[in-house]
Amino acid sequence: MPAPRDAAAPPPQGSRRHVSRARGSLSASALGPEEASRVVRERAAANGTSRVSLKGRALASPAALRAVLEAILALDGASPSGRAGPEWGPTTTLNLASANVCGEGAEALAAFLLHPRCALRELSLVDNPRIGVHLPETGAPAHAVERGPDDPVLDGGGCAHLASALRSPRCRLRRLNLGGCAIDDAAASTLARAVAAPGACPDLASLNLRSNDVGYAGAVDLKRAVMTHGLALGDVALANNPKCPEDARREVEDVAASNRRTSLVREMVESCGGGAEEGGEGGVRVPGDDTNPGDDNHTPGDDGAGVPRASEGYSSAASETVGTVLSAVAGSRTPTRRRSRRRFRACP
Repeated sequence: MPAPRDAAAPPPQGSRRHVSRARGSLSASALGPEEASRVVRERAAANGTSRVSLKGRALASPAALRAVLEAILALDGASPSGRAGPEWGPTTTLNLASANVCGEGAEALAAFLLHPRCALRELSLVDNPRIGVHLPETGAPAHAVERGPDDPVLDGGGCAHLASALRSPRCRLRRLNLGGCAIDDAAASTLARAVAAPGACPDLASLNLRSNDVGYAGAVDLKRAVMTHGLALGDVALANNPKCPEDARREVEDVAASNRRTSLVREMVESCGGGAEEGGEGGVRVPGDDTNPGDDNHTPGDDGAGVPRASEGYSSAASETVGTVLSAVAGSRTPTRRRSRRRFRACP
């Protein structure tokens, strides 16, 4: 039997008591609405308006988050001293990692993403478990702490609010990072249905769901969403989701990687005067890329390896460029067929 611990001694790391104390000390320094707005203005004046980061600065309430978003809209890309440069312009990147964002805060973010003057392209909400299923007292992710069967849990419902924005073609996000947000199967499926909706967030290229509580059911819905959304969505991360079987995770990531490869190949072919025609299952048939849905056979007029002949509008002058692009994505987890790795005959 272990010796009794002195009541005055600090609780062990990882215990629920330790988590609660840590949250309490954090809330003591959390930013209220006025202070949060001031921090945004100060950081914008020092670093530019295109990227705003409050990483690690806990917000005291949803009102504080709304103040942050209003301050960003008020910046409007203006330089306080007339300076010019890429850092001065509409805010395209917002980092709210570990900012104590909750479900109500996610609702404010969803409205912000659809605001006519919002130009946001990248949003990081890493380590905000109050968005998902968490312990009400501490805000810790319910799946990551030891708890009794009678301990209450609360679903922040943040993914439902974010999904309402993702579903809209007016949402301009390219990258959304929800790692460590206590997202379970139900929340992942909600996001998947939004991404799969017709016209949903057309530029979305990356969805990060690492370190959550997504299982097999959520992975299945995400795979279907990646296949439906189109070639833009080329990165879906599900690492460190203990409930998600390895095979299911790889399938999701492989479909996304295939989108990324096909999109790059199509871009290179089109830049060289070639064309891409619609393939089956929402895919695009690119000459020489037999990894596309509906393109299992060689197209007429190829050289026997799925590569268009130079007489069809392609030459060999830009083959090194295409080969470099293909090599850059060949290291993905999805095995690439030998034929699709061959260099295209490209335009001069």
